[in-house]
Amino acid sequence: MQGRYLLGLGPVISTLEFLHRQTEMSLEPEDIRQRDERAVYRRTTRDPIGVPHPLPIPDAYQDHITTVRQRPLFQKLFSGHDVRFALLDIASLIPVQPHVIFDFAQERASSAPCTREVFNLCLPPAPEALDIKGGVTTGGTREIACTLLTPDLNVLVSEAKLDTENGLRVIFTVGKTAVFCQIQACQGQYFVRDGTHRAVGLLAAGVRYMPAILEEVPSHKVSNFLPEDTLFGPNPPRIGDFLDPDLYVEHVWSPHKKVVRITVDEFITSF
Repeated sequence: MQGRYLLGLGPVISTLEFLHRQTEMSLEPEDIRQRDERAVYRRTTRDPIGVPHPLPIPDAYQDHITTVRQRPLFQKLFSGHDVRFALLDIASLIPVQPHVIFDFAQERASSAPCTREVFNLCLPPAPEALDIKGGVTTGGTREIACTLLTPDLNVLVSEAKLDTENGLRVIFTVGKTAVFCQIQACQGQYFVRDGTHRAVGLLAAGVRYMPAILEEVPSHKVSNFLPEDTLFGPNPPRIGDFLDPDLYVEHVWSPHKKVVRITVDEFITSF
């Protein structure tokens, strides 16, 4: 698979360290340094993108938004939050992470050529099927485990609760971390909190606008994996940078899988 790491956003040593950890391809540090310098120059000299203006959701999709609002997951994630739904110009959005798996981004957006499918992708109205294998294994009363294997790195144990109505049961819920595309607005800029791969994939497929949940937040609440002076400076990265060969370094990304393992542990302790 192909990964893309944005250049010119921080110390070049951080870029080299990331690439050394994540790929086995041959790297030329001096070449990366020179490309990084060119990327910095490109960002500081290119024409600025005008302040994006979120557009209202079309009337034809208001029923879709109502369905999303009624999802228990939406109510759990955004209860007490002042959020709204809007269409946003993808190319002008600011990514808070410097890396994407480009093949995965294209795969995510491959089924979204029309507006209806774009809405279903960015704001799913119903739970998505999980690509998970595994099950429960037992080797005695103290050797019970649930092991799950998935290529979706967004899967995690999202909830655990105790049910005492009929005996004693512990219930674990496995779900995805980034279900809805979410944009954080701060200081007139729009940052992609969840949905970076979908944004990149849609833009690569020629889609200009994406629907998302929009929330105004102070700067200290903006999700950030980049230096603050880069993210909030005059030349932040844009989602469109992932499509500009002068602004990213391409590398081989080995497919990863996530293992979720839930085990039983018993021990005796004194009061």
